[in-house]
Amino acid sequence: MKKLAIPFALLLLSACTQMLDQKGKDTLDQLHATTLTDVDQAYAWAFLNRDEPAMQCLSAIRVVVVQAHSMTEIGPITLVQMGMDITSPTGYLNSQCAAQRAVMKARVQLFIGSTATLLAAFGL
Repeated sequence: MKKLAIPFALLLLSACTQMLDQKGKDTLDQLHATTLTDVDQAYAWAFLNRDEPAMQCLSAIRVVVVQAHSMTEIGPITLVQMGMDITSPTGYLNSQCAAQRAVMKARVQLFIGSTATLLAAFGL
C-alpha cells in the first residue's frame, strides 16, 4: 500500500497543477514582479485622496506581496494553493479588494456611457 502512496500523490499533484488556470499563473507572476515600494507609493496616493476602497485593497496586496517575497522557494504544491486562493471569489485578496473592483467597474461604465453619449451627439 505504501508503494502506491507516492505515485498516487504525484498523480493528484499533477491533476491539481492542471487546475491552476492561466489567470492564477498570471496573477502570481504579477505578485512576484510587484515591489513593496510601488505598493507603498500607491497606498500613499490613495491615502492622500481619501480613497478608502483602494487603501483597503492595497493593504491586502501588501500583505500578500510580503508573503510571496519571503518565500525562498515555491514548489508545485504551494503554487497550486496560492493560485487557488488568489483566484477564489472568497479568497483574501478578492474579499479585501471587492470594493475597489466595484469602484473601478463603475468608473469604466461611466466612461463608456459618456463616450457613447458624446458619439451620439455627433451622430456617430
